[in-house]
Amino acid sequence: MSTVSRTAIGRTILLAFIGTVLTITFLLSSRAKTTSSWRTQPYRFNVYPNSRPNTTSTDTQPIAEEESVNVECPELKGAEDVVVVVKTGATEAAIRLPVLLKTSLRCVPPENVLIFSDMEQDIEDFDHHVYDALEGIPESATNDNSDFDVYRKQQELRENGQDAQIPSLLSEFEDPRIPGTLAAWTLDKYKNLNMVKRSGTMVPDKKWYIFIDADTYLVWSTTVAWLNARDHKKETFFGSPSYIAGKEFAHGGSGMFLSGGGMQTFLAHNKTVEKFNKQVQNECCGDFVLALALDDMGIKVTSAWPTIHGDYPSTIAFGYDRWCHPMATMHHVSVADMQQIGLFEQERKNPSKPLLYSELYRNLVSRLLSSSLEDWDNSSGWDYHEDDLSYDDCDEKCRTNGNCFQFSYNGKECYIQERFRLGTSKKAEDDKRWRSVWRRKRIMEWIESNDRCDPIKFPEQKND
Repeated sequence: MSTVSRTAIGRTILLAFIGTVLTITFLLSSRAKTTSSWRTQPYRFNVYPNSRPNTTSTDTQPIAEEESVNVECPELKGAEDVVVVVKTGATEAAIRLPVLLKTSLRCVPPENVLIFSDMEQDIEDFDHHVYDALEGIPESATNDNSDFDVYRKQQELRENGQDAQIPSLLSEFEDPRIPGTLAAWTLDKYKNLNMVKRSGTMVPDKKWYIFIDADTYLVWSTTVAWLNARDHKKETFFGSPSYIAGKEFAHGGSGMFLSGGGMQTFLAHNKTVEKFNKQVQNECCGDFVLALALDDMGIKVTSAWPTIHGDYPSTIAFGYDRWCHPMATMHHVSVADMQQIGLFEQERKNPSKPLLYSELYRNLVSRLLSSSLEDWDNSSGWDYHEDDLSYDDCDEKCRTNGNCFQFSYNGKECYIQERFRLGTSKKAEDDKRWRSVWRRKRIMEWIESNDRCDPIKFPEQKND
């Protein structure tokens, strides 16, 4: 996959992500009118938009103090043996990190959380120090390398005492070689190898090391229960598989899980790390280079999908292939979504147990599902697609297909899906206006017939 195609995919994901942020913002504002306190009623959705909401994103707003519910963290055996490493950037750190720490990572032992960025900094009212992931990269890899232009600019602003202005001045700074690509995105790929190496030396001899992005939601109860049942001494690298030029790697944003045995092997191959550090400039992505380096050490990616995956609540396709699986990560989670998922987790009846897809749907997503929405795309194009149909024809196609849970129609094209998902808002394009429909009765009947999830199936290690 070329850098350009990777960028195009990134843009598509970003558009979907923005749509969900708009929706959740609308829900939050509507809910504020009917709920007197988030503390007494932390998660109750009673309304849903009938059309695309006309609001702005909440991703630039810090978490409100009243939105934090003080709930004790459950005691999880083995939690002290798991290190969580967060990768972020100077242009987003102050916005995302406080929310991440108050929600997804609030129950992780603080001493086991490491945060790496492209600039060392201390954020006001934020307890964790942010380390520079690029510190120590050889000058031979940075000199005369335009990928580091934004890095050098950040250092300049910091030296002049302008740290607070970095997000506003550099968040739209583009890579001059690739129009439309943010310079921070290009720089990001250099962090992975150094981040893994430094994590293993800063917090040594732990059983598991988890690497996530600042927009990744880690479900701690699932993670600890799963890893407790796996052998940390084996050289294991869990992830959600992606492919570039036929080569498999673990998608970084979905989460990468490296065993203690794998970390020891990584640290023992310093020359291999140096070799691949020089190769980063020629590759699109840091998670891809990390997989190449580990593969060179004899450690291959072990698929942990769908426990590790790259969707967020609005884009998850619920159905037979996920329903009874535990969920450890979600990706592209907005600040607003992260707050809501955090509140949802705190309301769980058994917060120490793994979170299943079925529970997430029943107690969160189902509250948002309507029967029909205009200017909305529920992403039904996975299982069936046909052109030149009327709306009634599309409706009939879904009705007569006993496995159809939803469909979408844009005035010409009909998309049918045998799973169910919320989706995101979508503006009209030329003569296409999107309408999404859910067979709610059929969905409820399917859920009733798949009520039990026993036993829970965790991803296995190779040779288990």
